[in-house]
Amino acid sequence: SAKYFLDKSIYHAVHNVTLITPDGSTQIDHIFVSQYGVFVVETKNYSGWIFGSENQPMWTQKLFKVTNKFQNPLRQNYKHLKALEAALNALTVR
Repeated sequence: SAKYFLDKSIYHAVHNVTLITPDGSTQIDHIFVSQYGVFVVETKNYSGWIFGSENQPMWTQKLFKVTNKFQNPLRQNYKHLKALEAALNALTVR
């Protein structure tokens, strides 16, 4: 967990942030703000084998005989980055 490794005097954490987007909303698991930048982190807790490439929209989890599809977390996090960027830009324009 990041909370054990990041210096709290440098990295300020915000968790479970929901932002409005043009197509509804998006939920960001963790945002870390520091002098080094703003970091958006998506967390997953899956078991089994995970299959997927950077550009595939869906990834596959294989756990014993059960197969599940889930959204590519890299693409999901990109959407989070863009939503946060838009929200921050809206704050600075005012």
